[in-house]
Amino acid sequence: RKVLQTNPKHVGSINNLGNIALIDRNDTHAAEDLYHRAMEVQPNDLTVLSNYGLMLHKRALQQHANVSKITYLYTKEQCYASYTAAEEAMQQVLAADPSDADVLCNLGFLKAQLRQADDVAEAHFKRALEVDPTHVAAMNNYALMVMSNSRLNSA
Repeated sequence: RKVLQTNPKHVGSINNLGNIALIDRNDTHAAEDLYHRAMEVQPNDLTVLSNYGLMLHKRALQQHANVSKITYLYTKEQCYASYTAAEEAMQQVLAADPSDADVLCNLGFLKAQLRQADDVAEAHFKRALEVDPTHVAAMNNYALMVMSNSRLNSA
């Protein structure tokens, strides 16, 4: 906050406040506002875009988890819109840096969550592991996706 008092357009600090809102306070709306503020200053900042995509994904997961059967169809549309926006942000990062293992892993996780693109999710997990063979999240998420599809020998 002190940096922002001196330089209100410091993208790194704005992004970090967005991360605090998202991770520490679980406040996706405050995080979104901060990421948008950072993107107004630097629209193509890959770190901000990646964090924005993660925030949208987290929001979609929260929306999906809080659904009753009565509101399922309505919420499904909202969730899908959040997933789509998250994917677009992550794809934008990958267009600039196709070897970002974190984003590849996150995109694989997002695709696995949709349960309609397991082959695409698998390709993202495998690419993340090609880039970084020790990427724990990619190994874990890939194994979970494979296990959930009853392909235990591959996991």
